[in-house]
Amino acid sequence: MWSWFGGAAAQRKDAPKDAILGLRSHLDMLQKRERHLQNQIDEQQTIARKNANTNKNVEEEADEEAEEAEEAEE
Repeated sequence: MWSWFGGAAAQRKDAPKDAILGLRSHLDMLQKRERHLQNQIDEQQTIARKNANTNKNVEEEADEEAEEAEEAEE
């Protein structure tokens, strides 16, 4: 019954504001998530670079074992 006297107009007037506020908070959350994921990517790249430099001997041994396994299959 309240909507018959203009109560619904106030709700309709606030709807765009609520939508904008909701979208802004969602955008803020997504930006924080993006920063967090980018930090994780950077950390993993640093670890990978460090391992690539220090594990060349391990890599060479793995390549030799793979070649031996291929020769054994043939």
